[in-house]
Amino acid sequence: TILEGLIVALGVGLAEELLFRGWLVDELQFDYGFKVALWTSSTIYAVLHFIKPWAEILRTLPSFPGLLLLGLTLGWARQLCKGQLGFAIGLHAGLVWGYYIINVGDLLLYTGQVPVWITGIDRNPLAGAMGLLFISFIALGLHVISGIKRRSKHS
Repeated sequence: TILEGLIVALGVGLAEELLFRGWLVDELQFDYGFKVALWTSSTIYAVLHFIKPWAEILRTLPSFPGLLLLGLTLGWARQLCKGQLGFAIGLHAGLVWGYYIINVGDLLLYTGQVPVWITGIDRNPLAGAMGLLFISFIALGLHVISGIKRRSKHS
């Protein structure tokens, strides 16, 4: 499970980062600037996770804000590293790997005692408050590191 999860995570992290935070951001940034490029690519990234039947889209729609925030966070990770994708790929792969190990490896016992709006629909933390909070902490950490790097550059 650990090796299988690592292979899946590296594949997902590499493919999605090359496409969304690599190629798409670069193409959009050329004409619209980084902020518009990041928001657009992150929105497309989130929307493409909903290619499924309409009833399933409606049922899993609460994961959209988490996917959007994840896309933005991974874009900020790229920006923090001067446009290089390595950190974003590693962060994305690490999150997927952790999710894979916990859910496929059955490291958590879902009892149903905590509402799904907290834990996430279908064991998907991005579809719940805990996942949003976790990704928010990562985004905040990237913001703090970015500020520290900026200040040290100007001193």
